[in-house]
Amino acid sequence: MKKLCFELSLAAIFLFLFLYPSQALAASRVGLHLWFDTLLPTLLPFMILSGIFIRGDLARPLVSLLAPFFKKALMLSPGGTYALLMGFLCGCPMGAKTVNDLLERGQIAPEEAQYLAGFCNNLSPSFIVTFLVTEKLGRPALMLPVLVILYGSPLLFAILTNPAYRRLAACPKETPAPNPPAAREALSFVMVDHCILDSVLTVVRLGGYIMLFAILAGAVRLLPFPPKATAVLTALAEITNGIPAILEAFPFPAAFLLLMTLASFGGLSALAQTDSAGGFSDKKNAHLSLWKYVRSKLLISLIAAFLSVCFLL
Repeated sequence: MKKLCFELSLAAIFLFLFLYPSQALAASRVGLHLWFDTLLPTLLPFMILSGIFIRGDLARPLVSLLAPFFKKALMLSPGGTYALLMGFLCGCPMGAKTVNDLLERGQIAPEEAQYLAGFCNNLSPSFIVTFLVTEKLGRPALMLPVLVILYGSPLLFAILTNPAYRRLAACPKETPAPNPPAAREALSFVMVDHCILDSVLTVVRLGGYIMLFAILAGAVRLLPFPPKATAVLTALAEITNGIPAILEAFPFPAAFLLLMTLASFGGLSALAQTDSAGGFSDKKNAHLSLWKYVRSKLLISLIAAFLSVCFLL
């Protein structure tokens, strides 16, 4: 199924580029502007600093005040607490990348990594506050409900699935073996260079995915579907292009419900970015499952839909 969807998406992008070059150029520019104006300046500094914190084993003292609370509440290690904060404050795919970096260096266990990956990789607060609520919804009064829904949903998921995680962590699987703890690297410009190169490579890959899915979203808008179906498909492909499409095709109550549900999932573009940055498809990394991640995001979307209905009633 995954291979079929991948092949159909590539075919749609190729045909769109060949048959509608001007529209494809406009869609490509939208994706690149989104990457250059938003993702690059907001995400790259955090990636570099996070890499320094993890390689230098500085994440533990950084979250020392919050770690005891999350240890008791969710059974998270100091590294897991750091990944949780990075995922909620910096947004997708920073949460997945942080989890993968910590796992590779042996600073969190595989069971904790899979548990964290399911709920700590969400839309960034800056995207929600500036783009979704202020610019597109244009209703500042919805700021608090939107933040509660989009961040309360993953937290509720974490609480509901925590008993299963505790049982799994108490009896971890013997295979595959967890990564041994890596030695703490001394702070130096050589280490900083490695963090910069790794972060730049990651953010360039993300830019490629954003451009491709922006083109795919442009191709979806040309399909002979009803406007409402086209809007939903556009949001599923790429949430940034899908938000205005949803608001144009649906009246407010329905549009709000759809936006909260689809934004909590993130769209296929966010999924591809997460897969790339989080190392889910890396054959060397047998600890993280993309299917389990998708299942978690679908359940979080259902929780967000429930909370949205409660708010609208």
